[in-house]
Amino acid sequence: MRAILISNIIRVNNNNCNSVVIKYRDQKNSFGFIYDADTTFFQQVRIGAYLRTPSYPTKEKTYRDQSGNFRSTSVIIDKQLEFHTDQFDDYTRDAIMVASKHSEFYIDGIKYYAQGAFDWEDNEFNDLANGKINVLEQGFNQNNIEC
Repeated sequence: MRAILISNIIRVNNNNCNSVVIKYRDQKNSFGFIYDADTTFFQQVRIGAYLRTPSYPTKEKTYRDQSGNFRSTSVIIDKQLEFHTDQFDDYTRDAIMVASKHSEFYIDGIKYYAQGAFDWEDNEFNDLANGKINVLEQGFNQNNIEC
């Protein structure tokens, strides 16, 4: 018996720092998918993407009292992040856009709402493009309502 190939030990590391798992479904049949046959079914895929530093958009209703001090009657704080993707072809961009518009859209296990449409930045050397979209973290919103 003779050796054909000789190699050092290969170690495979599970480094997911530049990828996320997106998971999505809808309450009813939508986007050409049938969801009502199994209410526990989610579509899931790992893609090259990441979330950027959050911002905290705030909606508030205030008034000025008789002494000139501002008082809040309602404050709502959301957590918004930019979701950036790797370079994808046209077909994959379409699929990610549709996935992000499902009523249940999760990124690494956290539920988000995708606002608007993806902004795709074309690459002059090929047909690939990076994308970004603003997402709101569902369940984060903090509010203070005083009557």
